[in-house]
Amino acid sequence: MLFRRLALLLSLFIASIAHGQPSDFAVANGLADQSQHQNAIELYRQIEFSGNVSAELFYNLANSYVALDSFALAILYYEKALKINPGHAASTNNLQIVHNLLQLDIIDIPDFILFRKWRAIYMALPANAWAVISLLFLVLLASFLYYLWFYRGRHVKRRISIPIVLLLLMGFMTFAWAGWQRKNSLIHSREGIVMVSSFLKSGPDPRSNDVKLLKPGYKIFIIDQLEGWHKVRTEDREVGWFHPDHFEEI
Repeated sequence: MLFRRLALLLSLFIASIAHGQPSDFAVANGLADQSQHQNAIELYRQIEFSGNVSAELFYNLANSYVALDSFALAILYYEKALKINPGHAASTNNLQIVHNLLQLDIIDIPDFILFRKWRAIYMALPANAWAVISLLFLVLLASFLYYLWFYRGRHVKRRISIPIVLLLLMGFMTFAWAGWQRKNSLIHSREGIVMVSSFLKSGPDPRSNDVKLLKPGYKIFIIDQLEGWHKVRTEDREVGWFHPDHFEEI
């Protein structure tokens, strides 16, 4: 009993000390509030390297980069915050402000409306959820086919059974496809922010023809890589090759 009491007192003492000491995140925020942004950035980065990341961490880090006029890095970390939490309104607003400050001549060409609608649908649920739904339709389809075979359609007319079979089959295929695309989007959704002004090239070689000059702050979508170069697509649908030394991946 005495040992338990001592152990409890010791744990309470350690907890009180830990609670009384501010976290690294709080210290970094305090440094940023005092306009010591370089020191704040160093501490924020230490937290990032430790793996204890969050949308708020990246948002505050981006704000410190803005204060130091490091706009490309600010865009990178606002984008990182939005990757963790797409609904982070403060990051969205500040990202737009920085884009306006840089006056990047980006003409965002959106996908065809049906593709956008379909993407919104399959991104609404995780891949595992779509897999469960598609499996449910497959079980219903198999059960209905078994029923038709076993009872020879005794209680279901043919003109009704065929549409039901087609509906269940289409449901299975649609939801399976949605799950595959949802999973594929997580694997291949690599993006980056240009850090150094450089030309997008027509091939994975510095001697290739110039396609377009990409300025710091441009967002690129990574498609493939070859011979140390990355094949990328810009927001205005230009496709070419870009050297990894000139951008940071989100």
